[in-house]
Amino acid sequence: MSVKTISVNEKGMVFLNCPFCENSSRRRAESFPNSNQPNGISITCSSCGKTYEIQLDFRKAFRKITFFDGFYSKLGSPGGFEKMTVIDLSLGGCSFLASGRHSLNPDDRIKFGL
Repeated sequence: MSVKTISVNEKGMVFLNCPFCENSSRRRAESFPNSNQPNGISITCSSCGKTYEIQLDFRKAFRKITFFDGFYSKLGSPGGFEKMTVIDLSLGGCSFLASGRHSLNPDDRIKFGL
C-alpha cells in the first residue's frame, strides 16, 4: 500500500481515515514522533488494528501538480534566461526542473516566464 499524504490544518490537526475499516479520527500533528520523515509514519488503527503509512504535509497552500515549459533567470544577475519545466505550483511558490547544469543556490531568487 502506498504512503498517503495528509494535510495538517491551520489548527495543527490531522484527520486520519483508516484505508481498511474506514474508521475516522483526528489527532494533533505534534503528537506524531518524527513527523518530518520522508518515508512516512506508521499508523495503527485503533479500531481494526491494521497498520498503514502516512506522510504529513505542513504546507499553508495547496500545491497543484503541473508539467509545462518556461524560462528562468537569477534576479540581479546579468545573462539570459535558461529553460525549465515547472512541475508544481502553489500560492507560495513553485518547483521546477532546470534543463541542464545551473548555478542556483537554495536561497536564490529568480524571475520566470512562460
